[in-house]
Amino acid sequence: MAPPISIAVPLFLFFTSLGLIDTIYAVVIAHTSFNLSLVVWMMRGFFAEIPREIDEAAMMDGRSRLGAFFLVVAPLAAPGIGATAVLCFILSWNEFLYAFILVAFDGRPLTVGIPGLVTPHGTLWGQVAAVAIVATLPIVLFTFLVQKQLVRGLTFGAVKG
Repeated sequence: MAPPISIAVPLFLFFTSLGLIDTIYAVVIAHTSFNLSLVVWMMRGFFAEIPREIDEAAMMDGRSRLGAFFLVVAPLAAPGIGATAVLCFILSWNEFLYAFILVAFDGRPLTVGIPGLVTPHGTLWGQVAAVAIVATLPIVLFTFLVQKQLVRGLTFGAVKG
């Protein structure tokens, strides 16, 4: 796997050719494309743990394939969905490089503004600490919201009995 900086220039040129530089859409597309492989890899493991017979039993009970997925399989995979959502959110929220390169001052995320607190006269440590705490709050709150799913996910593959 290549380091993120190795594709920064091609990514910048690509979004420039599309006219998406200095828009939030460039960051959204970049984060989606980078997180997609992680999501597929993680969710495949969780869905592979769910027996196919459960899906078939739901369809025998009159559910459509889509209904069986949303009403039976997806709730069983909720721990994996929660863990994957937290991980992708943390990766996107903490990402600095692409947000710094692709978005101008108006649409930059909070994490990109932190280096602006380092001035030629010194680092504004009080402001850096305050911004760091504010930047951490959404991650902590989101993790608390999906905590039940995460705890269930820790014991999903455990031996029962």
